Amino acid sequence: MLQQLQDHHRWMLALLKESAPLLQDPTLRPSEAFLATRRSAMGRLLVSYQQFVHREVFDPIIASGNAATAEWARTLKSDCIDLTESFRAYQRLWMAKDPAEFWDEYHRAAEHMVERLQRHIAEVAEIAREMPAVPPLSGSQAEPQGEG
Repeated sequence: MLQQLQDHHRWMLALLKESAPLLQDPTLRPSEAFLATRRSAMGRLLVSYQQFVHREVFDPIIASGNAATAEWARTLKSDCIDLTESFRAYQRLWMAKDPAEFWDEYHRAAEHMVERLQRHIAEVAEIAREMPAVPPLSGSQAEPQGEG
């Protein structure tokens, strides 16, 4: 489970790293097609990650953890849901608006989203390393659902 979680995190971080030069130099202006494909790829990764982390990490801890770890898992699960919904809203906004026309606004929104994704990944990774192995819920599927 930990290896699969790390794989999901690695995939998301690799996509963020690929786009890092754009955030570091706001004078770079990529094409709308480039930005749209990156947003779409991250959206797919987030959906796959959310399904995996809820099923394999949060739900088993909530079901079998002690009160403190169950509360922690509920909090992170809620944050994960909010993060995914925020990303979907970000995607919808920038499908409707031209990032080139509103570059400063897009750049700030992208920076905020990247920071939020990185913070969530770091929080989940840190706690997952500290948690004892959690047995999956019955009927759980170990393979991540995702990019194909």
